[in-house]
Amino acid sequence: MYLSDREAELAKSSLQNHRYHLKRFLEFCEATGFEDMADMDGRTVYEFKQYRRDEGGVNQQTLSNQLSTFRVFIRFCENLGEVEKGLADKIELPDIDPSEAARDEMIEAERAFEVIEYLEKFEYGSKKHALFYLMWHTALRVGSVYAIDVDDFHPEEGYIELHHRPESDTPLKNKQHGEREVNLKDYVCQVLQDYIIHNRDKVTDDHGREPLFTSPHGRLYKNQIRRLVYSITRPCYYSGECPHGEDIEDCEAASFNQSSKCPSSVSTHPIRRGSITYHLNEEVPKEVVSDRANVSPKILEQHYNRQTESEKRKIRKSHLDNL
Repeated sequence: MYLSDREAELAKSSLQNHRYHLKRFLEFCEATGFEDMADMDGRTVYEFKQYRRDEGGVNQQTLSNQLSTFRVFIRFCENLGEVEKGLADKIELPDIDPSEAARDEMIEAERAFEVIEYLEKFEYGSKKHALFYLMWHTALRVGSVYAIDVDDFHPEEGYIELHHRPESDTPLKNKQHGEREVNLKDYVCQVLQDYIIHNRDKVTDDHGREPLFTSPHGRLYKNQIRRLVYSITRPCYYSGECPHGEDIEDCEAASFNQSSKCPSSVSTHPIRRGSITYHLNEEVPKEVVSDRANVSPKILEQHYNRQTESEKRKIRKSHLDNL
C-alpha cells in the first residue's frame, strides 16, 4: 500500500530505493517473527535499528538512509491507524560525519582533459567522445543524458533541452523541476554534430523517438552509459600505462566488460562531481553552477563541491585583489 501510494510522486529510481530499504524491514520481520504492525512500538523500532547495524553490517550512512525510508513508512502507517501516533518521531537517525555523508570520489579536471584529448585524437566524433565530452562539459546526471533526443539538440543556437517524459520512459530525477536548457560551447556542438552524422546508430526507441545516444537496438541504456564511462576512464585506455603495476595484456580489468574492476576507473557520478568542482574552480558563480547542474546550492556544497581549502582561498584572493 505504501509503495503504491508513493508511486505517483517518486521517480522510478527513488521508488526502487524505497522498495529495497523496506525489504530490509521484511527480512527483520522474518528473522524475529514479527508479523503484526499493531504490535509495533518504540522497542521494536530500536530492535530493527540494532538488527540492521549488527546483522546487516551497514555503515552509518546506509543505516541512516534505510531508517529514513522506514520512518516515512511508519508515518504512513500512523495515518492509516495501523500504529500509534507519534511513533515515527521516535525513530532517531544516526549522526553522520559530514565526510562520510558525502562521497568524495570524482575525476580530476587534469585527468578528464587527458581522456578528452585522447578521444579527440584517436576516436573523434565517436559515441565515447561525444558522450564523455558532453557529460564533463555539462555535469549532467546519467538519467538526463539518457533522456536526450536528437531533436533536443540545437547546434546553431548552442544548447540542449532537457524534458521530463515519464510517459515514454525518460523521466528526470527532479521531474518538471529538472527541465531546462543547457548551453554548450561551439566545439562541443561540433563534436555532437559529427557524432550524429557519422557514428550515431540511425534507430528509434520503443516509443518512436530518436535518442541522441544509441545502440544498434535503440536508446543507450543507463548501465551501458556507465560501462562506457568505466572503460574510457581506465588509465591504460587513454595513456597506455597502468599506475597499479599490472601487465595490461593480462589484466582482467583491461577488457571492456570488466573495466569497472580497475581501481582507477570511475562511473558517471564522479564525472558530474568533478565537472561541478571544475566549474567552481574556474570561478563560475555557484548560482550559475547550481542552475546548470540542477542541484540546490546547499546540496551542491555538501555533496558535489570538492574544492580544497587552498583552491577556495585562491579564488577569494582573485576577487579581493580587485577591491
